[in-house]
Amino acid sequence: MSFGSQGPYYGGGGFMKNSPGGFGTQATPGGDGGNQKQGNRSLRPVNIAQVLESKQSNSENEWLIDGQPVTMISVVVHVHEVSMQTTADVYKVSDGSGQIEVRHWVESRSPDDMEADMEGSPLKGTYVKFVGMIRTFSDRKHINATLMRKVEDCNEVFFHFTEVMAVTMLNLHGPP
Repeated sequence: MSFGSQGPYYGGGGFMKNSPGGFGTQATPGGDGGNQKQGNRSLRPVNIAQVLESKQSNSENEWLIDGQPVTMISVVVHVHEVSMQTTADVYKVSDGSGQIEVRHWVESRSPDDMEADMEGSPLKGTYVKFVGMIRTFSDRKHINATLMRKVEDCNEVFFHFTEVMAVTMLNLHGPP
């Protein structure tokens, strides 16, 4: 049974172009075209190599991975180092495809709080899922994390890499 022209999994989902009643597409619910930057709010699973190879035509444009614009990304990585600063925690992480820094901004804290947090950092040496955006500072890419969560089930690491491969193949070659 097919629900769309591209098979059961790639149909319109209720937001079809030129739909009756003046409704728009999922990217532009108002149907007016809108601002493209606001229309793309996707969350894409990636590996670190894809982040390091991502391109941006200028500082105002979105990042491109495999020719597709991305706003938010998710990575599942192994944390090697944790550096706590007054306003941010900096994690040096890797996933087998590369290494990168992840910055997670926190509320301002005192040096005593930072010292106590450093002694009991539960994330060093574990796998963590970060959700955030690609950013650059001093011509070095990093991930600006908005969400982070310790991975409790090792299957999540394998699932993430399988999901990265599936999404990459879908973007490069289209649906099956």
